[in-house]
Amino acid sequence: MRKLWSFAIPVSLIALLLLAVRLLLLEESGPVMLEPADSGAWSFHTYVGFSLSVFFVAVVISPYAKKLLSKQKRALPSLPIRDPVIRQIKWWTMIALLVSGAYIFTFCNYICTNFVSATFDPDLSFFHILYRYTLSFFPYLIAACFIGGLIMTRMNSGMYKMPDSMLGGMAFASLLPVCSCGAIPIAKAMIETKQIRIRTVIAFLMVAPVLSPVVIPLSFQLGASYAILRIVSIAVLGAVAGFLVERFAGVKGEGGKVLSCSGCSNSGRVKQTQEKSFVIASWDLLISLLRPIFIGILAGTIVAKYVPSSLISTVLSPDYVGLVVATMIALPVYLCHGQEVALLRPLMSASLLGASALPVGHAIAFTLAGTGICASAIPPLVAIVGKKATSVVLLTFFFGSILIGAAINLLLQMI
Repeated sequence: MRKLWSFAIPVSLIALLLLAVRLLLLEESGPVMLEPADSGAWSFHTYVGFSLSVFFVAVVISPYAKKLLSKQKRALPSLPIRDPVIRQIKWWTMIALLVSGAYIFTFCNYICTNFVSATFDPDLSFFHILYRYTLSFFPYLIAACFIGGLIMTRMNSGMYKMPDSMLGGMAFASLLPVCSCGAIPIAKAMIETKQIRIRTVIAFLMVAPVLSPVVIPLSFQLGASYAILRIVSIAVLGAVAGFLVERFAGVKGEGGKVLSCSGCSNSGRVKQTQEKSFVIASWDLLISLLRPIFIGILAGTIVAKYVPSSLISTVLSPDYVGLVVATMIALPVYLCHGQEVALLRPLMSASLLGASALPVGHAIAFTLAGTGICASAIPPLVAIVGKKATSVVLLTFFFGSILIGAAINLLLQMI
């Protein structure tokens, strides 16, 4: 089953890549990649969007299909393909995706510079919007995966010493393509060294799911101001949480340093990646990201097409009430690996929502609360740092996100 899946995904992506070649051709009447809205008839790009939607849904439901097959004890026949051949397919597919991503990025900028064509045009069909959205998202995703693969094979191989300062912990966290659940084993290893202060560990835990080599390139889709404010905001939040945890839940060690929390556990180790090729690691990272990214793109397209701007302006109003609502919505609904960028992009689109577009402060609060912690990460976090420290982290994410969002909105209004 695994061999079949490993073979089917590269073949599917290569087929989509070959199809994209047709989309990027120039005709005498101009570029064909972004067609104007028509009278409802299906265009070539609508059919492509439909094909993408089928592929996205197949990837999203694949884990459930696997569970169903395992319960019924039905196994698909594995293809007689050797592992070295599969590695070659992965390697060349990833290189082809990188080249095509660079070309699409250049071509999309050409379109935006020379033609007025909004990605989120509610007059277009759902599949047409999905096509445009996917094509504009694709270069950032591939670039993020290559950066993440490079980090995974170079920085997470056990060759480098864990940072012992808060700033170093946050910088180290921003280099790891992990979510909150993935950051917990690393934080546990940092605690087990008995040499790293707990505020550094907490800052690492706060920053890791919000900043990574995967989401930082994706964040620039929402503008440079959003990406920079995202980095600064989580750094401030991580530092505040680190000092608060040391103050209210820390246990002092030798020399008065706070090296642990009440409730810390001493079991478990960090597993390091064994993959040496950063291209293969990039492919593995891409496969792990497909499902959350596809869910985010589908959700963003649904919002752009079917959610009235009046409803968005009412629920997520640009005032303080909308800011609190955005934070409350995001905190229990965990978003990871760029899902928040895919969902926020239509909500922040001025061409789609006009004056009702989500302010940057609201978007930052939504990002911090939605990506910082997930429900499944809370139990192991309690086991590692204790109930008090976990409560401080959760409260910091909630109230800190609201305060930072309000401050950003106020600052941007004054500029």
